Amino acid sequence: MLDRFRENPVFFYNHATHTDDPENLIGSIVSIERTESGLRARVQYDVGIGNKKADLVWKQVLRGTLKGFSVGFLPHDWVSEWSATDEELESLAPGERAALESGAAFLVFTRQELFEVSQVGVPDKPDTLVRN
Repeated sequence: MLDRFRENPVFFYNHATHTDDPENLIGSIVSIERTESGLRARVQYDVGIGNKKADLVWKQVLRGTLKGFSVGFLPHDWVSEWSATDEELESLAPGERAALESGAAFLVFTRQELFEVSQVGVPDKPDTLVRN
């Protein structure tokens, strides 16, 4: 469900979507597509236009010190999972894996709507990083 997101393809710093500081909006997503492993997006940083936060974030991305991405989404459908295969366990974040191994259920979102993408220091999923 990317159609509504494509109408307003916002790119924030650290999920700061509900503040009165316009510098938290550090750019836009110029293209986004589904892949087998998730989403792939091309980002345009708002550098050189007076947004000091965008300028700093871009410099940190270039240096390799800030690499993570995260998304905000609205879940529409989901199922509870109580167990996972070894392969599925390997793909989980450490906290998710520990929760599942302790017997807790977790939600698998089967239909969701993307509403924002953010640059973050520590992404929830360790493989959501800057790529060339």
